[in-house]
Amino acid sequence: MKKNHFVMIRVDLQEKERLEKLAKMEGCSTLTDFCRQRLFQSLSTDIKLNQIIDLLNTKGGKKESENGKSR
Repeated sequence: MKKNHFVMIRVDLQEKERLEKLAKMEGCSTLTDFCRQRLFQSLSTDIKLNQIIDLLNTKGGKKESENGKSR
């Protein structure tokens, strides 16, 4: 079953106006859409970085710890 999670951020009026301008420049219709897009971009970046780290820690299809080597 899929769960919904909500994120709330607090910003002052100046920051809100700045974010709204950025949202319009990015082509987002609402500030919520802009924040959602940025959140997913950062999450996908984290996932990609974790995959790269896993690949770097893997040698010949086996992790170094499985080969008896330690870092």
